[in-house]
Amino acid sequence: MLETFMALETEAMEAWRKGNPFKYWEMSHENMLYIDPGLTNPVVGQVPYHKFLGQLAGSIHYEVSEFINPALCDLGDIAILSYQYLSAVQEVDRTLDRTTLWDVTHVYARSENCWQLVHSHRSFTKQRLPDKVEVTIPIRFEELDYDETREWINLETAAMKRWRKGDPTGFFAICAEDVRYFDPFVKHRIDGLECLKKEILGRTFHTRFDVMEFIDPRVVIYGQKAAVLFYRFFSTTLHPNGSVRLRIPWNCSVIYRRSREGWKVVHTHRSYINGRQ
Repeated sequence: MLETFMALETEAMEAWRKGNPFKYWEMSHENMLYIDPGLTNPVVGQVPYHKFLGQLAGSIHYEVSEFINPALCDLGDIAILSYQYLSAVQEVDRTLDRTTLWDVTHVYARSENCWQLVHSHRSFTKQRLPDKVEVTIPIRFEELDYDETREWINLETAAMKRWRKGDPTGFFAICAEDVRYFDPFVKHRIDGLECLKKEILGRTFHTRFDVMEFIDPRVVIYGQKAAVLFYRFFSTTLHPNGSVRLRIPWNCSVIYRRSREGWKVVHTHRSYINGRQ
């Protein structure tokens, strides 16, 4: 089954590197959600996605293209494809210039006759924080109803409350044994809960911050056993006087699978909003 999706990706990416990004649009769903390092807000919907790709048409050209360690998680109604992608410009003497390594998460949903791309999260591998970022936060005049996302946001909130105090074990508790994970600190995708524990617990820093904000969470539920959650997240550290010392803006894609133990995370992709290469 992995070969089926890699054939789709290869065709789309070969067109992309030659200046035609619309292959991805052709296989996208009407409710497509797209995130990449150049965006402060996600692109939501097939029509806005087409407009966004139109701005890139003809401007992207590179010679070297490589998919690294692709992996697939099949949840029946959806399939999660993840890989790292290397793009590079090749000089006349065949040396490589402007090499870029990406972390990529693509979620496909099964339609009647084909698979459609419903969620695309791309980020630079080993991202760095942007010098400055201005993030648009939606203002709603009606009372916001979180019923559609409540179950998953509650899980994320409980885990993050512990993580911000330096205790990531709450996050580990909601992850499946076969979880896969990207974030700005890892050189390669992490595969499996035991490897994830070693990575997070082995970091020389301890994650601590004072204020957390979930911005405009969105969830799409597929059948009885899959849910794709996306939200933007601000983690803020304060000075003793209450002023802001550091505020970090995040894009977060989290895919849940229902099991007998409840909802468990099978894939997480966290990246900085406007993260730099």
